[in-house]
Amino acid sequence: MRHAFTILLVLVTTLSMAQGIRPKGFPAYGLEMRIVAVDAADYRIEADGLVHKVTRAVKVMTPELDRIFLFQIKPGTGAIIVKNKNATVTEIWLLPDNYPLMEN
Repeated sequence: MRHAFTILLVLVTTLSMAQGIRPKGFPAYGLEMRIVAVDAADYRIEADGLVHKVTRAVKVMTPELDRIFLFQIKPGTGAIIVKNKNATVTEIWLLPDNYPLMEN
């Protein structure tokens, strides 16, 4: 039993390290995804194979914590996506290029 617990602990630790430590100033919650397409006209993004509706007042933050507009997001960028209770994206926090994002 103790051996199984040790294996589980190592697995959980490895997975949490693979996700990376979020940059300072970034939210501790939200989904880590790779944005592959941005439709600024219809307020939608495609990330990890799904289309997500985005609020008109979406907060988009760069890795340097500067605010930018939705249309300025480059496809292929990793991000932390924060949604409200209606499953609409309210915040997009762009991750640094060297951030170890887990791919699906």
